[in-house]
Amino acid sequence: MIHHKIIAQTAFTAPIILDPALDRLPEDYCASIKANSAIVLQEVTLLLQGEFHDLTTEPCLFLTTGSDGRFEKSNFSKVDLLFYYKGDTMDPARITEITQRIFRLLEKRPDLLSKSIEIKNLSTSDVFVCENETGKKPFFPTRCFDAFLLYGNQQEFDAYKDQVTTLTKAKITDFKDSTLRIAKEIVKKGYQKFKENTLHHFNIETGQLFYTLHEGLTARSTKHGHLRSVQYMVAIIIFNALLDKTITLDEYKDLPRTTEDRLLFLQKKSILKLNDAETQKLIKAYRYALSLYHLSEQVAKRNHEDTLQVTAKELKECTSIILNFLDTHK
Repeated sequence: MIHHKIIAQTAFTAPIILDPALDRLPEDYCASIKANSAIVLQEVTLLLQGEFHDLTTEPCLFLTTGSDGRFEKSNFSKVDLLFYYKGDTMDPARITEITQRIFRLLEKRPDLLSKSIEIKNLSTSDVFVCENETGKKPFFPTRCFDAFLLYGNQQEFDAYKDQVTTLTKAKITDFKDSTLRIAKEIVKKGYQKFKENTLHHFNIETGQLFYTLHEGLTARSTKHGHLRSVQYMVAIIIFNALLDKTITLDEYKDLPRTTEDRLLFLQKKSILKLNDAETQKLIKAYRYALSLYHLSEQVAKRNHEDTLQVTAKELKECTSIILNFLDTHK
């Protein structure tokens, strides 16, 4: 059984406790991350309410999504903002003014908010496409799935979330065959081919985890494999359950926020092809992978080390449990 305590051990130093709060079991750590995420997002909401109190009746939204929306963000990470608006009902000059105020806010609070922000016109853009400064526009229906309203028009947010009902079997299959396939391959191999580079995420035989800080490379320990494969598979299961009407739209709107709570929801609904014991094992494996990802991030940023050494046996067990889940829900 996975029982690893969250203590850092780099390839070049003796084991060190990075933070007293991290000397705990993964389940305790993940519970603290969930609680801290809720507090941080509440702080962002209060900040936005103060800065944009004049927007309460306008068709625009301040959101976050991904790990922020799932309450799984590490204490080292800043909140990623998304600003969505209805361009067909808002004056362009007003939108420009709001956008300028947003950028001033990002400069004012770099301690809390990420510098990058996605600004999207909901009247003309695909809600499932990620639009950011990279210029790439990948299809990610999980963005809508994980969205969390920070501040804005609740009615517009409900309409945005309801867009998930427009997903077709073909779209879901495309997402599964592309994005999930890559994540699963990383779990199996521990690396991926990326342009001219080979990105090493982990070495299952030695228990080494890698967190790349170099610009242009995206190896992030257990994030791209262990975590994303579970997150994407859970989303795909729920998308299909919505299409099959084994989950109602009201249940979708009230879905639990964290991945582990969503797994429990699916298991209780008999949608997950795992029994109670298997579900608990998967949740423990997910918590373990999440805690190691956060820890590798902290080691990289505090100690400037890109390698974290963990127990190979526990990493193998975690990997095996997650692969079993993915194979069971092909």
